[in-house]
Amino acid sequence: MNTRSLPHRFFLLFSLLALASLGSSFFISEPKDENEIWYFGHKKEIHWTSVETDPPKVTISISNNDAGTYPTSFSRIIRRGVPKERGKYVIRKWAFEGLKEGSGYRINLLTKEAGAILAQSPLFTLSSWDPSDISPSISADSNDKSKEVHHKGLSDSQKTAADQILTKSVPDDRKRTGCASGAVSGPGVVSSKDRGH
Repeated sequence: MNTRSLPHRFFLLFSLLALASLGSSFFISEPKDENEIWYFGHKKEIHWTSVETDPPKVTISISNNDAGTYPTSFSRIIRRGVPKERGKYVIRKWAFEGLKEGSGYRINLLTKEAGAILAQSPLFTLSSWDPSDISPSISADSNDKSKEVHHKGLSDSQKTAADQILTKSVPDDRKRTGCASGAVSGPGVVSSKDRGH
């Protein structure tokens, strides 16, 4: 056994224990569900809790240790020096630009110098396909078609109502004839003045 390596091993063990105790008070409360799907092009808000003895500022990063997505692992700093009292941070969509689509992502709270992990979010998946990106266009097309049909229906109804009123032989029904002429204009529609009333 190589006794010269023992001090180094003890140092590593001590460092790991120190980091574990350092990160025990920070907790990411949102997102809280495992394997959520996050979408490119959308912002995401994270929330955390802390205590008075925690470091005053944190660094926020995104990482991935899933070999299926990043064979050699991945980590990117999103923002440094965020005050812990804020308790939340909005991750803008630019933070996900250039990342690979796949599972195994986490959001990390680190010490300001990014040397120790204080807290980690549950794992989530980044996806480029978002159902909400399709819904508005489909809805808009449907609304346009509905409006077109609806407006066309109203026009036909007005014309039909005017024809019915004008063809009725009720000479003293000036009010209804006036309403019809006011509602619809164009050839074939005669006002009450033109009819000599």
